[in-house]
Amino acid sequence: MPSSLTRSNRATGLAGSGASGTVTFDEGTDTDVLLSGRGRPWRSVQEISSFAALFEVPVGDASSATALTSDDYGPEILSATGVRP
Repeated sequence: MPSSLTRSNRATGLAGSGASGTVTFDEGTDTDVLLSGRGRPWRSVQEISSFAALFEVPVGDASSATALTSDDYGPEILSATGVRP
């Protein structure tokens, strides 16, 4: 079952953040293309990604479900929105 993952990138403390408090993405990467950024700086960026996960849910038990597997190390980026400086 597909799940969604939201990741917010803010300029403060990020690797690749510039001296002006901005973040950039390498030109041509998925996030850069979705932003139509052409490698330009951003004040903040929010990405929505999709990944698959398999959970084991106990029947008739109030205990928590267990995540058995997922591919969240390589999620597919569905959308990206950003705020320019």
